[in-house]
Amino acid sequence: MKRLFVSLRTCIIRARFELDGRLTLGTGSNRINRLTETVTLQLGTYSVTLQPGSFKSGDDGGFLFRRAISGVSLHLRVVSLGANSHSIRAQSSGVNLTEITTPVTVPLTIGDDSGTTTATVPHDD
Repeated sequence: MKRLFVSLRTCIIRARFELDGRLTLGTGSNRINRLTETVTLQLGTYSVTLQPGSFKSGDDGGFLFRRAISGVSLHLRVVSLGANSHSIRAQSSGVNLTEITTPVTVPLTIGDDSGTTTATVPHDD
């Protein structure tokens, strides 16, 4: 990925986070396919990998994952914005964020495309 921008909101006491971002694929990218490629998202010490076929097509052309993994409820949505640009939104609850520090490193990998950014963590107690 050429660029990955992320806005992050966490709530340590309630063990949840919200992540909003935009990613831009580089000129050498073969595009992303959320239906057939593995997706890995990391937030501090929390990491989740979604296997191919985990996403479902949404009514608006976006792709959605909504399921619990190891006791963590995760909703992840990826929408194409055109011209190699995509929005990503993740919401999670039941995740252990006690070790998170700010700024936090946020790597995202979709298939063979990956990017990393850092985000400030505003704690919403």
